[in-house]
Amino acid sequence: MKRIITIVLSIFLLFTNTLFPLNAFALNGSFGYDVSHNNQVINCKEAKQNGKSFVMIRLGYSTNHLDKNFWENVKNAYENEMPFGVYFYSYAYSDSEAKDDADFVIETLSQLGDYSEYFVMPVAYDLEDTTLSKLGKTQITKQTKIFCDKILNAGYVPMVYANTYWFENLIDTSSISAKGYKLWYAYYPSKQPDFTSKIKIGSTGIYADMWQYMKGDAPKNILDENIAYSVEDLTHVWNVSKTEPATFSKDGKITCKCAICKKEKTKTISKLKSATLSVKSYTYNSKERKPSVTVKNSAGTTISKSYYSISYSKNKYVGKASAKITLKGNYSGTKTLNFVINPKGTELKSLLSSSKAFTAKWNKQGTQTTGYQIQYATDSKFNTNSKKISVADTSTLSKKFSSLKSNKKYYVRIRTYKTVNGTRYFSAWSKYKTITTK
Repeated sequence: MKRIITIVLSIFLLFTNTLFPLNAFALNGSFGYDVSHNNQVINCKEAKQNGKSFVMIRLGYSTNHLDKNFWENVKNAYENEMPFGVYFYSYAYSDSEAKDDADFVIETLSQLGDYSEYFVMPVAYDLEDTTLSKLGKTQITKQTKIFCDKILNAGYVPMVYANTYWFENLIDTSSISAKGYKLWYAYYPSKQPDFTSKIKIGSTGIYADMWQYMKGDAPKNILDENIAYSVEDLTHVWNVSKTEPATFSKDGKITCKCAICKKEKTKTISKLKSATLSVKSYTYNSKERKPSVTVKNSAGTTISKSYYSISYSKNKYVGKASAKITLKGNYSGTKTLNFVINPKGTELKSLLSSSKAFTAKWNKQGTQTTGYQIQYATDSKFNTNSKKISVADTSTLSKKFSSLKSNKKYYVRIRTYKTVNGTRYFSAWSKYKTITTK
């Protein structure tokens, strides 16, 4: 198939970006329509005047059913030098029917002749018919791969069209994307579309290659509108041929090769910059503590959890615990983050005043605890005349404080502590109580 995309598409992209200022757009974005027999034959000259630089034409539906306007739409695109792709609406209920769909598409495309000069966009499998949903995710995904594999082997770029529900529930989107097949996402926002960055497909975390952002109205001849984020990428099926993982100290690199033309391209994997814990301090509760981890790269992007695993140690009892991050996939190396588990606290039961003294009593807290620490001061912020006294026995539940000033108001609070390998770990302070000496 003849593909003269470099000069032709650069002209149309320049035209598009000049005439179609929907948003400030940093990507190599191109806007286009999609059409079927439900619409009139597309006027590509008028489409270009409306800022469109490609069209996706329905080839047909079910096996051996050609869209009645297919050849007229193709002819119109060719005569107006409009790049185009095709899509096929699936009614396939079995592997063999998906294979037949692909064979019919390939046979039809073999008849393009000179029209193939502007056939530079993908071949899309349109998955949206509700009667197919009963097949289930596994079978639908299998049939989709059968279709796309045959399209690829014939020298064309496969693409899958679906809405949010299908991509989330009826298609194994990640496995389709992993094969390098393109994703055409139907989603219609209620607000002005944002084209400043690529759109993610629902909750899949995967970015679309093409986005149908506005649904048309066939009776009024209003066409569906789309954006292709990178027209150049839509002419290749990129598969990873080599990965040099990134680390916390250096960038990595992914090398991809097109399954059709064997062209190679490389992409930098930004090195990792930070790893943080969601919680750095816990109170002992007899259960294992497992704070979540956030890893970001040097560009400030949060790295998917699929790229690392976490193992925790000493994360049940009072003391220093750790979370070890082991990177994988596009990243390599390890990093250990520490957090602490502190003992439970206790509360003051009462304060008893005496001459230049007071006695404090408190509730016992003996689990994962070495002792108590009592603090008193003459202000509520514990800055003035402040003193801390430790009681290294969890069974001792009172202590008298003497040699104080008479008729003086004191603020008193208590906390527990546990000593682990020579380090004290403290609970939070209790609420303070006040007492005035005699």
